[in-house]
Amino acid sequence: MSSGTRVFLFYPSNNPNDVVITSSIKLMELIFSFQQNFSKEFTNLMNSLNEIILSHLTNKSSLPIDISKINALIVVYLNNIKPNIDAMSKAIGQYIAALNTYFNKLGYKQLSDQFSQK
Repeated sequence: MSSGTRVFLFYPSNNPNDVVITSSIKLMELIFSFQQNFSKEFTNLMNSLNEIILSHLTNKSSLPIDISKINALIVVYLNNIKPNIDAMSKAIGQYIAALNTYFNKLGYKQLSDQFSQK
């Protein structure tokens, strides 16, 4: 988020349709959305895990905790956050491509090529 804020402060464009601006806005929106969804989904996962553990402890069972239930919860959790991760990965790629295009136009291509060879 702080990098996106820096782009708004220092990027020399007043055009709201500029590809760097639009890609950074999209990325920041996705980060915010991911933080909200991740928090909700993580809380759901932890609550479910706590229920399994509490149930196991209150039944005073000598059997081990059912790992398959925990694994199933983790799979559901990962499936629920995967669309957010995919969207954010795509947005990061678009943001980086937009910045690369901008810096290449300014003549920074040679410098970036030198760094990429190391």
